[in-house]
Amino acid sequence: MRRPLPAAPAGRTRITLNASGEVYTLVPPNAMVHNIVIGRTWVDAYGPMTIHCVTTGAKCTLDFKPCGWFGYGRYEFEGFVYDKGEPRGERVRRAGSRFRGRAA
Repeated sequence: MRRPLPAAPAGRTRITLNASGEVYTLVPPNAMVHNIVIGRTWVDAYGPMTIHCVTTGAKCTLDFKPCGWFGYGRYEFEGFVYDKGEPRGERVRRAGSRFRGRAA
């Protein structure tokens, strides 16, 4: 029986935008590496991810859905956008190749 290999991220990523000077930090979601020995190797990212703008105080929390059998749920996530700690009421979701944002 083949078992996937879990890969946990270590640390934070810090990004500075040159044009605006905004600084973002993020912690990537967990990952699972499938088919290491036999078959086509692929990586599934799942779990929570938080993107925080240190400069403005804005924050986005995303929850990546784990991939199921035959690719069900792959590339799907849901999240919320916050502005200086206050929820903006926007829900972000991606299914397939489109992003959708709507009031919560």
